[in-house]
Amino acid sequence: MDKLLQQQGEQPSEKPGTTNYENLKDNGTLILKNIFFDYDKSTIRDNSRPELDKLYDFLKENKDVRIEIGGHTDSWGNDEYNQRLSNDRANAVVNYLVKKGISSSRLVAKGYGETKPIAPNENPDGTDNPEGRQLNRRIEIKLLNYTGNDVKIEKIKVP
Repeated sequence: MDKLLQQQGEQPSEKPGTTNYENLKDNGTLILKNIFFDYDKSTIRDNSRPELDKLYDFLKENKDVRIEIGGHTDSWGNDEYNQRLSNDRANAVVNYLVKKGISSSRLVAKGYGETKPIAPNENPDGTDNPEGRQLNRRIEIKLLNYTGNDVKIEKIKVP
């Protein structure tokens, strides 16, 4: 499995593949790869800009598309804090796109906190699972309206 980050707050040791926007369909979700935040922060890291610019290009080319940008966290911290952090991260992505010229009416930010994990935050023996927690700290996009052909949604390998 590709390691996204070896530990919280570190730079990526291996770069995962880039996001393929052709793998979206109406109401489907896609995990944005290479969107990085420091631990406990909602500031987008500079190394996230190429991925965000790809999303910008996708939205620029598909002017009728509206998307939800969903922020997710791991299970560390209390529920209220994680909800706020995930919302702040989703809004950071929205703000980036709006500053580049995408209309805010096409973007919906939603924080999910730790409510929708895609990987276990702990191993079966109760020890910490840093790879799983990193996968849970993510940004997803969801098409709210799409008139193109249905295609498969990209899957990721979960530890």
